[in-house]
Amino acid sequence: MKYELGDKVKIKACYKRQNLIEQMKKDGVEQDLESYLFSDEMAGSYYKFIKYRRKEIKEEGYICGIRTIKIEADLMAQHEDEIYWESARVYQEDFKMKKLYLVATQMNVIRYVDFNDIQYIYEENAK
Repeated sequence: MKYELGDKVKIKACYKRQNLIEQMKKDGVEQDLESYLFSDEMAGSYYKFIKYRRKEIKEEGYICGIRTIKIEADLMAQHEDEIYWESARVYQEDFKMKKLYLVATQMNVIRYVDFNDIQYIYEENAK
């Protein structure tokens, strides 16, 4: 089934944006990104930043759009002629994109939701 604008749906999970500094602390990295990537232990390696993480929720809302967002990025120390990310010394080696539905669950809350986490709510009063 393909969802359309205004369809009422139940969602069981959404994607929430993550903070890079908090993720690095959880991974046991006590220094900033540049220092970590340029350290001897990271030579030739990358840091996987999970920009959006799936979170279980149970809410109802309305389909209000669709977007393709970057959910992961592999960050490395600078090499010449590369695409830079956060600073002039860090670049993005690879990334993962995902197509997600936008679901308005409250007047000021829009959730990024995967197709598989949506269930259509049939309304009897529909035309």
